[in-house]
Amino acid sequence: MRERTQPGLLIVDHDGVTLREEAAFLDASFDVRVEAGSSGALRVMEDNPAAAVLVDVDLPGDFALGLVAELRRRWPATLLVCMYSNGDRFQRLEPMLRETADVFLARPLDLGRMEQALLSALSIPRTGTGTSESGHEVSGGERP
Repeated sequence: MRERTQPGLLIVDHDGVTLREEAAFLDASFDVRVEAGSSGALRVMEDNPAAAVLVDVDLPGDFALGLVAELRRRWPATLLVCMYSNGDRFQRLEPMLRETADVFLARPLDLGRMEQALLSALSIPRTGTGTSESGHEVSGGERP
């Protein structure tokens, strides 16, 4: 088992394909953990809190709203990032999410920009190169 020195990142997304691609790309910069639902995400955080959590706002029902609120309440220092693709749904949830989430990312996501947004928000210089399953490569380098 390799020892990870990267910050922990939990990705909560009900779309398995997207979840795997995001996790594979971000693994070079983060100790990535994944969950498909809110109850599993809370268990992961209880076992080993992450520095940042990416939450898919399009989780079925209003689970994302409850999850983000619970994460903020229990782990106030954790960076909470909401990803969304459904504009109407996001507009309905945005006022409530704005009270708890730190960053909002619209889909489709450019994985390199998502990585940079996370690293910048956590104040970590980018040092590696990430590659998505689709082969999209982003070179590393220092933040401006």
